[in-house]
Amino acid sequence: MYPENFSPPDSPTLEQQRDALQKGLGRAFQWAGMGILDPDSLLKACLTDQRYDRECESSRGEWLWTMIAKMGMTQKFRGPILLALKSPENDRNAAQHCEIAYHFARHGDVHLRRQLHDFVSHRHFPSSLWIGESELIDLEGEAALRLIASGRGKQRESYDWDWDDDQVIQRAVDNLGEARVREILTDVTDPGMVRFAAAWKQKANLPTDDNSSRATRAVSEPLDLDTLFSPHNLTDNGYWLRGWGMRAEESSLHPILKRLWREQNPAVIAKVLRTFSNRELPQVDARLIAFANHGDAEVRRWAIRALGQNSHPLVRRLALQKLEIDRTDGAVVKLLVRNFESGDEQRLLDQVDLPLDPCDRHGLLMDLLALLETNESADSSELGLIVYFHTPCQSCRYWMARLLCRVNNAPAWLVDECRGDANEDCHTVDMPDQSDEET
Repeated sequence: MYPENFSPPDSPTLEQQRDALQKGLGRAFQWAGMGILDPDSLLKACLTDQRYDRECESSRGEWLWTMIAKMGMTQKFRGPILLALKSPENDRNAAQHCEIAYHFARHGDVHLRRQLHDFVSHRHFPSSLWIGESELIDLEGEAALRLIASGRGKQRESYDWDWDDDQVIQRAVDNLGEARVREILTDVTDPGMVRFAAAWKQKANLPTDDNSSRATRAVSEPLDLDTLFSPHNLTDNGYWLRGWGMRAEESSLHPILKRLWREQNPAVIAKVLRTFSNRELPQVDARLIAFANHGDAEVRRWAIRALGQNSHPLVRRLALQKLEIDRTDGAVVKLLVRNFESGDEQRLLDQVDLPLDPCDRHGLLMDLLALLETNESADSSELGLIVYFHTPCQSCRYWMARLLCRVNNAPAWLVDECRGDANEDCHTVDMPDQSDEET
């Protein structure tokens, strides 16, 4: 990794504009305000949800709409958005189309309002019924709630209440008030609404089960080691072991380690190592260092995750050895998070390359973020900007920008750019939060 000039250029190339739009960088917003953002690149960003991870990154419909309006492109863009809603190709893009259509409708576009209504009515994606519903409720209130409740009720013969049903109710409450929502769902005759309302009432009377997950099983419950280590039990990938291991008493872990050192099957080793991937080991053993150099990639991966939870000279020595051997092995950063020493910043800049694969790059930059957050005395002036600019994830960008501001390593251009970021949390990264003020 090498330091670059990451500040927004005054005359961005098309590639730079497309990159900024894909990441959700505030410089795209700035360029739109200056009238130099390429309209075709913006249209592509509107028609294609370019977020890296929509499970953790906020939606971009409002951000994109604001740029459309800033550039005076509403008439040019309304046709493609209207067409996309009429013939939706996938739920990921359709959700963004609905968000943008909402803003057109809110500003008086009758055709896009009608098309959004029709989209919700047709329920194009049965596994993603929520798409467009919140926007329609914001526009049409009670009528939208009745339409959505009826459609959802007719969609299912046996109604199991789900998270997106709660989303419908909450949005309706926000717009109409809880009392009015209860009135609407109490006095119903439409068959679909009757089924929806019955499921809602049943859900409201059900106790919540806080112990349904395997990961939150009582930590006093002993594990059957014969079953855990059985090669015939590998259909269970063991991810639940991360949560169990994090909560388990230390005395429960020693028998697992003792058995692990005798295990020869790589698939079993990799599975069981998950137990130690989210907590400190009872003791760091050289045999686990050997697993970190195992011939099986999954064994190496989970051994390094387990070792990375520990501050220990053996772990630091392994990290430095890996730095010398393979500059593309980003896992070394994970090993240094709790084993950092002053001067490691330059080692990482000199000896680690950014992976080309977005997923691998994201993983490396997440580890760098964790390293800088865990060791605030580290010099983040260069590593922090690398994370900020290169991460494909707008959530990680927020946390990195916030840290840079907290340690006074954020350049003025970064703070200014953050105010136009696709992630609204970034807009106030230079403002101390309550915990900072108390400190």
